[in-house]
Amino acid sequence: MKHKPFLVALAELIATYWPRFNLRQRRWLRALLPSPGNILFTLLVVGGLLWATSAGALPFRAPALAGDSTTTISYQGRLANSAGDPVTTGPDGMGMEFRLYNTDTGGSPLWEEPHTAVPVEDGLFHVLLGSTNPIPVSLLANNSTLWLGIKVGSDSEMTPREQIASVPYAMMASTVANGAITTEKIADEAVTQAKLGADVSLEPADGSVTTAKIADGAVTSAKLEHSGPHIPITPDENGLVKMAVMRQDDTTDTYSRNQVVLTGWGWKAGTGGDWMSESVSFGITFSDIPIVLVSSAGAITTRDPTSLGDFGVDSNAVVTAAFISTTGFTVVYKMLNEANIPTSTRIGYSWIAIGTLE
Repeated sequence: MKHKPFLVALAELIATYWPRFNLRQRRWLRALLPSPGNILFTLLVVGGLLWATSAGALPFRAPALAGDSTTTISYQGRLANSAGDPVTTGPDGMGMEFRLYNTDTGGSPLWEEPHTAVPVEDGLFHVLLGSTNPIPVSLLANNSTLWLGIKVGSDSEMTPREQIASVPYAMMASTVANGAITTEKIADEAVTQAKLGADVSLEPADGSVTTAKIADGAVTSAKLEHSGPHIPITPDENGLVKMAVMRQDDTTDTYSRNQVVLTGWGWKAGTGGDWMSESVSFGITFSDIPIVLVSSAGAITTRDPTSLGDFGVDSNAVVTAAFISTTGFTVVYKMLNEANIPTSTRIGYSWIAIGTLE
């Protein structure tokens, strides 16, 4: 069904039902009633306002109160006399006083509100707490637990107090209690520099990262900055130490990177002669002939050694490296006094090799 526009329908209504009075009637009615033009103008204004409201051009709503920081709590209770019978009052009701505490006994009320005429029917009554003395939202936000005390008429406050249930705390959704945001509530990487004040920085102060603050294995070769011939010692995945050293190459000193440093020790029992030798393997293959240094570790005559610390006697022997290759070398022992080396004597040595490993 099609509807006529409001203004068209209004004009047809006025034309159809406008009364036809005689001249005498018109004279005294004209003094009482507004003219047709005034009525039509008023109706047009009212109709225009109704149309604008229905179209959303003029929203019909009460303005919101800026800075609203109070709330109310709906409370329903049951009242009985000393015999346990439910109380019923007349139309005038009875006086009650409601108080909020942050403790179940004693203490001073944080909020209170009297109600002079509360109707009670078969023991049941209902009040809107905060209707005459609004409850500050901060009262709920700053107290994790509240108790309600009720005083009826001239009687003392009833005991025990009633703990406020969790439902009213939904009013706190628009506020956060002081100290409520703990470490557990902050997501990882949520605090950025933009969230911090000008006096707080995520950059550590110079000298604040000490040895105790660095976890074992945290510093890798990629974290180290180096330049020139002196670079840090960096073990690789096989435990080999690589460094850069200056090496004598004929008549020029050359700087070589990716140098590997190997160390070791060993021993050999005397053969009865004044010299003897033993082959040593590097366990890896250098890309060129490494530098090898060997020194005497001393001698032991009582047992086979298990560490360098076991060699406590001077061997009177010269220990050198010979026949150095990319895979190993030969240790040569020679007695200083050309004496024979007893078979009961174990002569120790230690060595270090520095070479390139591609």
